[in-house]
Amino acid sequence: MTTLLQTKLHIPTLRPNAVPRTKLISKLYRGYEKGRRITLVSAPAGFGKTTTIAEWIYDLRLGVDSAVNRESQIINLKSAWLSLDAEDNDPARFLAYFVAALQTVDEAIGSGVPTSFHSPGNVDWESLLVGVLNGVTAVSDTLDPIFLILDDIHLIENQIVEQALAFLVENLPPNLHLVLISRTDPPLPLSRLRARGILTEVRAHNLRFSPQEAYAFLHDVIGIDLGPDMISALNFRTEGWVAGLQMAGLSLQNFTENRDFIQNFTGSHRYVMDYLIDEVFTQQPTHIQEFLLNTAVLDRMCASLCERLSPQSSQTILEQLDSANLFIVPLDEERRWFRYHHLFADLLRQRLQQVHPERIRPLHEQASRWFAENNYPDEAIDHALKSMNVEQAADLINQHAETAWVKGEMGKVLRWLDALPEEQKRPFPHLFIFQAWALVVIGHHQKAAAMLDIADEAVTKVPPASQEPIRGRIAAARAYVAIFAGDQAAIIPFAEQALASLPAADATWRCIAATALGDAYSLFGKADAALQTLSDALKAGYQAENVYLTLLAGFKLTAILRQKCLLQQAFATSEELLTLAERTNMDHTSMVGVLNSLQGEILSEWNRIDEALPLVNKGVEITIEGKNLGMLGWSHLIKARVLLTQRDWEGIQAIINKFEQMTKKTDVPPWIMIPVKAFQGYLYLVQGDLNRAIKWAQQRNLNADAPFNPLRESEYGVLVKLLLAQQKFDDAEKIINELLNLTRTGNKTSDIISALLLLIELRHLQNQPDAAAAALNEALTLAEPGGLVRTFVDNGRFLLPLLQQINPQTSQTSQILTAFNQDKPLPQSAIPSSSPHLVTPLTAREIKVLRLIAAGLKNKEIAAELTISLNTIYYHTKNIYSKLQVNTRLQAAAKAKELGII
Repeated sequence: MTTLLQTKLHIPTLRPNAVPRTKLISKLYRGYEKGRRITLVSAPAGFGKTTTIAEWIYDLRLGVDSAVNRESQIINLKSAWLSLDAEDNDPARFLAYFVAALQTVDEAIGSGVPTSFHSPGNVDWESLLVGVLNGVTAVSDTLDPIFLILDDIHLIENQIVEQALAFLVENLPPNLHLVLISRTDPPLPLSRLRARGILTEVRAHNLRFSPQEAYAFLHDVIGIDLGPDMISALNFRTEGWVAGLQMAGLSLQNFTENRDFIQNFTGSHRYVMDYLIDEVFTQQPTHIQEFLLNTAVLDRMCASLCERLSPQSSQTILEQLDSANLFIVPLDEERRWFRYHHLFADLLRQRLQQVHPERIRPLHEQASRWFAENNYPDEAIDHALKSMNVEQAADLINQHAETAWVKGEMGKVLRWLDALPEEQKRPFPHLFIFQAWALVVIGHHQKAAAMLDIADEAVTKVPPASQEPIRGRIAAARAYVAIFAGDQAAIIPFAEQALASLPAADATWRCIAATALGDAYSLFGKADAALQTLSDALKAGYQAENVYLTLLAGFKLTAILRQKCLLQQAFATSEELLTLAERTNMDHTSMVGVLNSLQGEILSEWNRIDEALPLVNKGVEITIEGKNLGMLGWSHLIKARVLLTQRDWEGIQAIINKFEQMTKKTDVPPWIMIPVKAFQGYLYLVQGDLNRAIKWAQQRNLNADAPFNPLRESEYGVLVKLLLAQQKFDDAEKIINELLNLTRTGNKTSDIISALLLLIELRHLQNQPDAAAAALNEALTLAEPGGLVRTFVDNGRFLLPLLQQINPQTSQTSQILTAFNQDKPLPQSAIPSSSPHLVTPLTAREIKVLRLIAAGLKNKEIAAELTISLNTIYYHTKNIYSKLQVNTRLQAAAKAKELGII
């Protein structure tokens, strides 16, 4: 984020002779006393909204309620003021100013919250607000209360910022009073806030001057001495509109026939403004008129800037305008920076367009040059674009786009580049790359790809020596477009091309390309290649001194180390990265969340269950705050694996449901949804619902005859369990062989062990103890360096007799056997079976039905006994027959007795 403009955080200064709004201030204070924690001031332009709130805050700061001439009940009031503008539609910019405003109260508020992002489209703005609001709550013991004023909120149109404001309203800290100032009603649930009794509303009719206030304003502020009848008439015709009164008063200063003026002062606001711009404006001296017109293009101004546009004694003129109350607003205590009243600025620009349209572009161009020379790149670029000097704009954007991109200010980058004609960007191919990246972040993959096509064409026009590095960046960007678009086949070629083309000095883009390549290798099961590539990416991140990219590459490297059963190295790497994050105040990022989750899963694998779950939960909470969908998926899948160890089926189902809901709103990547779907199939099996498991496999098009897809490895593991439950041993063996071939080729040690455990279960069911023992020995050998325990325990108690037969017992097998003995029993809804043919256990309800069947009760009698429908009895009976592999009630009863179920 660029340097924050401090003038946006200053409460407007009150004029010494300002008209006191006694009744209005009393209304505001009564609302606060009644516990209404939100104040909305909503009225059209020029009604004195900002001035009224400023007066209220100054009174409260003094510790008095001037409206009723008494001491205020508010002790030690602190206020935070933020004047919004259109640029605050950039969520990152809004957050930065929001935090900065609150930090004028206490610097600790929001101190750990980031305000620049590499991929803002993936940021959880709501959760970042939680961190800020928690910071407000944390200072409640020392400050009572805090008033937060958001001025000109009607300028906010960005959906993310609007959602953040809605979240703020719904989750106000107890010590925070929120004041919203707007020309229009904000998109908030106002009716609900009214019903809850927490909203004070100030509308145009509240803000209109009374005749007494109009008299004080015209007499004391403007210096016009009118009779009560004429003031009432003027107040009636302006409807108490402060800006109208002000413009009328300025006109009346030079109008002899006041009554005629007032009588003819009619019409809608638009026509009144058109009229008054002539009356007010034309009454000013010529040099003031010139100054006003020449500086009308500026959103803010200082003497030096004004002299560039209107060569006069600008400081003197600014002071004169300020003294004359000519719609000029000081922006700082030193009165160095000013702006025109928004309404007056609109009128001046309209006048400039009418009388001197030829000046507009040169004035913007001069403003752009001044801002550029004084290191205000944002305003320099905006004025260059308004001047239609596309060459100057392109040159400035070329200088500053990469800085904004590195900071994650994608909205700004996209706005700049969208405003530039394509031909002006062609001399700078990398601008198309930044534009493509920004488009990817907001989900426009096809537009991003098209932008990179243009970059490919444009690169041929640059000097030959510069072409190859640019092509490397284009290729890296294409790799990420492929990742987000789900085009796995394209990722590796583009990433490899990028690394071949990028110079060693371009560490940032080499890190991006290497990370993308590592992602691709991991997706395709090439663990060794992923390990090497992500190690290189981590080094590139350190070399680029980019902590964000370092953590991104580092957490993925940690995951690969875990996949290769290098658990100790994975844990050490994560510790190093977490220390880096804490040292650089990046411990709130999504990558840190995944690193915590990975550490928890490793501890769980080592059977350190009590230590594991808190770490995993912490990791999930951090990724929820980060709202990066990929990281969110990682952390939740890891948590599901740990919950499996806990036999927490409901917790796993909740995770599945969460991602199912996400798919209705966003495109969840397949590498997240495939494991989620696999967990769903596994739950059906472990809960004894064979029919739903079969239906799940059919819906997922999973069977032994379908083409083998390496990306669906997790689902194939569940399919094998299903086939074993159905005693389809040949089909199961076919898939196990595919899995073993895949995992051994990629040297994915953890996945090799998982495939071997499926093979052991198959051989056990086939009554081939020697083959089962051989596979178990291989699995134990692979698992020993990493100290794997839960991988064996969580696969089923069929392993227990095989492990007990190992002689002599090793330290590793002893740990596994101990874990088996300490293992939590399955919940009642999933009672295990000792039968080699009952892979899928019966539920508690099915066991009750089975016992009544064995007792000789008929279906109607069972339904009456259990108070369930006859159709439900038929459903349970069908499941019982399927799981027990029987066809009659007598067979079911006999089989249940044989297995010890009844």
